[in-house]
Amino acid sequence: MHKLKYDAVTLGLRDLSPGFADSVAKWNVQEVLFSSLPAAVTKMNLPPAKVVSRSGFELGLISLVSPNGGTGSTYNVETFLREQIDALGAQQVDFQAVVYLGMPHELIALSKKFPEIDLWLQSNGNHRPLSLIETTMTNAPIVSAGDRGREVGFITIEKEKNGARVASSFHQLILTDRIADSPRAVPLIEGFRKAGKPPTPTAPATPPKSPGASNGSLNPYIGSIACQNCHKDIFAKWEKTRHAHAFATLTAKREEQNAECLECHTTGFREETGYSVSAATAHLVQVGCESCHGRGGFHVRMNGRISNFVKITETTCLRCHTPKQSPKFAFTEARLKVH
Repeated sequence: MHKLKYDAVTLGLRDLSPGFADSVAKWNVQEVLFSSLPAAVTKMNLPPAKVVSRSGFELGLISLVSPNGGTGSTYNVETFLREQIDALGAQQVDFQAVVYLGMPHELIALSKKFPEIDLWLQSNGNHRPLSLIETTMTNAPIVSAGDRGREVGFITIEKEKNGARVASSFHQLILTDRIADSPRAVPLIEGFRKAGKPPTPTAPATPPKSPGASNGSLNPYIGSIACQNCHKDIFAKWEKTRHAHAFATLTAKREEQNAECLECHTTGFREETGYSVSAATAHLVQVGCESCHGRGGFHVRMNGRISNFVKITETTCLRCHTPKQSPKFAFTEARLKVH
């Protein structure tokens, strides 16, 4: 994004793939980033707001994270937002926009309390290509980011010299195959896909012989092959399911480096001892036993004498089988197909 001349990039949890902070430091691109996620989460000290200067005006951008997003954020959202608005006001910016990482209904409620905001961008929780979620009585548009970067939006906001908004409009362009790829972007995307040389799922590495010794964890991820020793029939049935071939779906689409996809197509991604796009964790490609039941290291280390697994419910499945990704998903039928 830095090479493509983006002015500002805000971060959500799904953007923080393993080693992200190291990559930012390596390429010295921290100046384009802003986020209200805690430094303990991003591993970086990022400002929650950023000013983008253009000839004739300045745009103030504020990152705002929902308190319901499991981010570890402890601030009061309304107090925090008021502080950022006042800080940008002291810099005399011409426009103020909020990038909200949360659900649409939360954003809509906030927008009615802060009429001075000129634009609200809702960046996750809604993957429909909507032009506008809602327009507030203050004429400030609320715009959805759409489906994983597959849309481009052009927003126009007109203001009087006294700061009063007089008009706003939004045009959305859906990036279909009829629109040619950018010559500048193609080599960057290809480099991203090739980076890291992800392991092939057809030849997984042998899991640790001593699960308790993996990275010092008493209960690490160990991979489905370790479950096979005692659960041969269940393992054989799992091998015939789509879960056992979930990673192949990514490789076919050349998305095996896409952090948003890896979360549901591998085991334990983003978690300690989980899949980490390296040969050492090749045994954790696919949606394995531990994706649903939880880590198996402790269970194996105790020779099956203790079962510390979570109870499987429909909520377990809906973490990945969302209405967007699996519109026909039926828990009762799907569960019977697994084992």
